Amino acid sequence: MPLETQVLRKGEPLKIWDLGHNGYWPLNCMYTAAIKDSVPDRRGLIAGDDEKTFGHLAEGECVDFSMSSIYYLNIPGCPLVEKGVQTLKNRYEFHADDDVIIFEPGDVLQAWRSHKS
Repeated sequence: MPLETQVLRKGEPLKIWDLGHNGYWPLNCMYTAAIKDSVPDRRGLIAGDDEKTFGHLAEGECVDFSMSSIYYLNIPGCPLVEKGVQTLKNRYEFHADDDVIIFEPGDVLQAWRSHKS
């Protein structure tokens, strides 16, 4: 079942998936922003440093979720993970090569599973 995702700003979808960078990068940015926004003290998901929290990530630094099983993440207090939808309270900016993703307060992150019947 594929993971479908969407980011809405003022009710309109952002086109972050059209960027030329690695297809996982927008997903990494989205989940990093969601976790940092809701549970910044979360540990154990940052490769190479089990004690580093999301709150300790440098501005623009994102966690690589490409080899994580997003479906099975268990992050109490993170609405995107628990309910599939989260409205951000803070601004986040991520850069990779020439690509930039900016999430603004009020942006709505959504993630759900889909299947073809």
